Amino acid sequence: MRSFLKLFNILSDDEIDLFESELIRKMLKKVDYFIKEGRTSKEVAFVVSGLFRSFYYSSSEEEVTYCFTFLILL
Repeated sequence: MRSFLKLFNILSDDEIDLFESELIRKMLKKVDYFIKEGRTSKEVAFVVSGLFRSFYYSSSEEEVTYCFTFLILL
């Protein structure tokens, strides 16, 4: 996380330290959801490893994927 944030050259080392001290690391299993339909998220997620798929149900109840989120190593 630190190396990613430093790329933007906006935050000082102390600010990054403070930010990182407030993070709570969560591991989601393949079958877990970050948030479910009808709920409002009160969290922000950063993908450190793996992939997130965002989807919704169409009017015919089919899953429609509209976004993949994943980590890109620079």
